[in-house]
Amino acid sequence: MPGQRRILVVDDDRGILQGLTEYLADEGFDVVGAETIKAAGEALRDHRPDLAVLDVKLPDGNGIDFLRTVRSAGDATPIILLTAQREEVDRILGLEMGADDYMSKPFSPRELLARMKAVLRRVHPSDDGHVDETLPPSYRFAGFVANPATRTVLNETTGRDLQFTGGEFDVLMVLLERPNRLLSREQILEYTRGHRVEPDPFDRSVDVHISRIRSKLKDEGSPEGTIKTARGSGYQLSVKVEKIDTVLEGA
Repeated sequence: MPGQRRILVVDDDRGILQGLTEYLADEGFDVVGAETIKAAGEALRDHRPDLAVLDVKLPDGNGIDFLRTVRSAGDATPIILLTAQREEVDRILGLEMGADDYMSKPFSPRELLARMKAVLRRVHPSDDGHVDETLPPSYRFAGFVANPATRTVLNETTGRDLQFTGGEFDVLMVLLERPNRLLSREQILEYTRGHRVEPDPFDRSVDVHISRIRSKLKDEGSPEGTIKTARGSGYQLSVKVEKIDTVLEGA
C-alpha cells in the first residue's frame, strides 16, 4: 500500500485485541487498539483511522449504538463489525446503521484481512499502487447519476445528493456495471468483496443493502421496478444505464 493505513481495532477480549494488533502490524498496518466504546470514540477523534474493526458486545455499551452515533455525526470511516456467530439481528442492524461489512466470531484473521483490503480498495482505489489520472466513468440511470470517484449519487431533477453507506454504494455499483443481468446474492458478494465466497444461507447482507437502496431511490422518485427480484435467484437492475464522463466539483 502507498503509505501506511491506520486500523482501529475495538474489542474487550484482550487475547483477540492483542492477536489482531500483532497480526495486522505484521501485515504493514498501523494499529490502534481500544477495549471500550469511550476509548473507541477518542481513537476515532484523535487518530483518524482509515478503517475500524468493531466488536458489537462491549463492556460500556453496544457497538451498533456506537456505530449509529458515528454515522449520525457524519463520520464515514469504514467499519467492519465483529458479531457472535449467527446473531442475524445484530448483523442486519449493523448494516442498516451503516456498517461496511461484518464477520462472525470465531473468525479467521486471514479472512478478516481480505475483507479489510477489499473495503480499503473501494475507498482508496489507488492502494493498488497504480497511478491513473483517468477518472472512472459515472453512471446515469433512472434520473440519477452515480459517481464512483466521489462515491456519491445525485438526483438530477432536484440536485440533491443521496446518502448511501459504503456497502450500499458498492452493491449499487455492481448492479450499474452489469445492467439487465440477473445476479445471485453470492455473485454480488463476490464482486463487492473481490474474492470468491462460500454460499451462506444466513447471510442477508445483500438483501438488506438492496432493500435500503430501493427505499432511498424510491423516496427520490425512481420508477417502480428499478431493481427487480427474481425469487430464489437474485437481483437485476432493469433500467437503462448510460456511462458518462465523470466531472469533479471545482474541476
